[in-house]
Amino acid sequence: MRYAMKSRIFMYACTVLIPFAGCGGDDTSFIDLSGGWQYAVGNLYDSVSEAGQYRFSPLDSLSNLENLVPGREGVIWLRKEFSLPHALRGKELSIMLGPINPVDETYLNDHLIGKGGRFPYEGQQFFSEWNKYRKYDIPSELSVPSTSVLLIKIYAHHEGLVEGPICLGERSVIAREYSLHRFMREDVNALIAFVMFIIGLYHLLIYVKRPKDKENLYYGIVSIFFSIYQTNFYATSTPFNIHYHLTYLTFQKIVFICLYFTAYFFIRFTNAFFEVSIPKKVQYGITAYFIILIGIILAIQDYGFFVGFARRLNAVVILPTLVYCFAIIAIKALRKNSLARITLLGLVPFAVGVLYDIIVHNIMQKIGYIYLAGLGFPSFLIAIMFILANRFVEYHNEVEELNITLDKKVVERTRELQEANEKLAKAYDAMNRDMKMAVSVQESFLPLKPLRFSEWDVAVYFKPMSGVSGDFFDFYERDGKLLGISLFDVSGHGVASGLLTMVAKSIVQKSFFDNRTERLGAIIEKANDDLIAEIGDSGYYISGIVLRFNDSMVEYINAAHVDLIVRRFNGTAKLVVAQGKDFKGHFLGLAAMKDRFNTVKFKIEKGDAFLLYTDGITECCNEQKEQYSVERLLSSFERMPLEASAQDAVQYLINDFQSFVQRTSDYQDDITLIVAKRIA
Repeated sequence: MRYAMKSRIFMYACTVLIPFAGCGGDDTSFIDLSGGWQYAVGNLYDSVSEAGQYRFSPLDSLSNLENLVPGREGVIWLRKEFSLPHALRGKELSIMLGPINPVDETYLNDHLIGKGGRFPYEGQQFFSEWNKYRKYDIPSELSVPSTSVLLIKIYAHHEGLVEGPICLGERSVIAREYSLHRFMREDVNALIAFVMFIIGLYHLLIYVKRPKDKENLYYGIVSIFFSIYQTNFYATSTPFNIHYHLTYLTFQKIVFICLYFTAYFFIRFTNAFFEVSIPKKVQYGITAYFIILIGIILAIQDYGFFVGFARRLNAVVILPTLVYCFAIIAIKALRKNSLARITLLGLVPFAVGVLYDIIVHNIMQKIGYIYLAGLGFPSFLIAIMFILANRFVEYHNEVEELNITLDKKVVERTRELQEANEKLAKAYDAMNRDMKMAVSVQESFLPLKPLRFSEWDVAVYFKPMSGVSGDFFDFYERDGKLLGISLFDVSGHGVASGLLTMVAKSIVQKSFFDNRTERLGAIIEKANDDLIAEIGDSGYYISGIVLRFNDSMVEYINAAHVDLIVRRFNGTAKLVVAQGKDFKGHFLGLAAMKDRFNTVKFKIEKGDAFLLYTDGITECCNEQKEQYSVERLLSSFERMPLEASAQDAVQYLINDFQSFVQRTSDYQDDITLIVAKRIA
């Protein structure tokens, strides 16, 4: 880091000192032609012979030549008479002029030895080579007498100067001096532009691969636009002959627009890089501001106006951008943001370059000195590039570390998962055994086989949703005579509901036989009290139907259950309901519900049949999400053959149900269906 900083300081020091060096070599290898110039105002199509007839006046400075012509646009002839030292006579000579703005033709003793830029001859637009050093080799066949005259024809267009140094000397000495100045003036800028363009493309590629990091997008755009802006310093030295394809005004518009885009996206980069949240209205305002500025630049058609206005416009673009970005970086640095502190260090060369340009070019108004801000800004961008690259490497290292750690964790988790799977398999096997046992125990409590009593033929269809069922039923019989039937449905599913069925079945059965002389409603109420005392506040509740037979009289209680269906011996079937009142009672097992149960009484005759069922069959849906419904069950029960036994009736009903739902398993609830037919 220290070595890099020392190298950077050395480079800037050399750059600053170059203008002070003048022409190199010893006193006999060159002569300095910087002073003693004269001028005359001429015409565009003047020949060198015509210029020789002008009356030349002394010239104090080679800058601001545009002020010497009317309207700040026209041709100026510069004249320098010099004596060739004896030591240079007979040698190959060259003349080096500093950058001339905008266009020149140079003559030695009335012979054209070189030109730069394009004069607006025959209606052509002029093109400036303001940044290009002039080195003109004097042809060997051209004799240079002891006293010679150097004439420079300059086309001034609101700009006009010769920066210097101006010297004549041995060709090898001038070539060496010219190479040094050209390197610092043109080649360095071309190299920077090329590097910044490649860097920009690289970061755009990173953004394409990782769109989440917006700073790579903005940094890439800034680098590319700045690289295009840098062409202003070397474009006419490239082999592309840019001046044949564009007017100088158009070229300068492109340069300035690229500068404005650089400033705009540098603001966007700063906000993204340091995660600065800007209100949408402010963002739109900044965007509109830059669009207006670009629109103004595009609208300008006169180069003279462009020179004065556009360059002043830079002050309201570059300065606010630098102040804003510097403020953001400084605030983040004060808040101990490490990236901001490093970025702030990268700003030092840029700040030094800007300060140097202000002092040397604006305050001291020195001519021929290089502009350092153009070198400082890419230096700052490169510093940011290293920060982005370092962060990218850190991300990569973190990913590698995470991958290594993840591989280890995957191995550990795989082993743990295998162990867990083995334990789970054992637990699953144990659960299956327990479930099979629970199912077996529950089935042993339920009378599943067809039953035949002295007066009744009974059959059951019982299908738990999963293992144990929340449905339970019972047939109350004594001495071969059927005294009653019950069917209940416990809320919920699974083992807990299945266990509750065993408890509830025993309680209801005991209450039925222990309270035979009581009304049926009292029997159920007593069973409900015992059930609440047994299960407490478990959150489960029970619906159900209880029938009690006394010869041809049937007593019927419904505890919030689906309706009982009766089919008479003539084949008509209907729901059993009380005329004119709601006789259904509440759920069992809830302490908050302890009202009396109403009893419905009706007669039953030989050939009549009951159908008891749970809502698992009526609420089951087919693939079209249609429920089987009570109406379909009632219709199916009515269509059943009159002579069918209870078992035949159950099978008929189940076949009709399964043809509707189009499956024989995987139901959504427990299904229980009981048919009891009076046979005597």
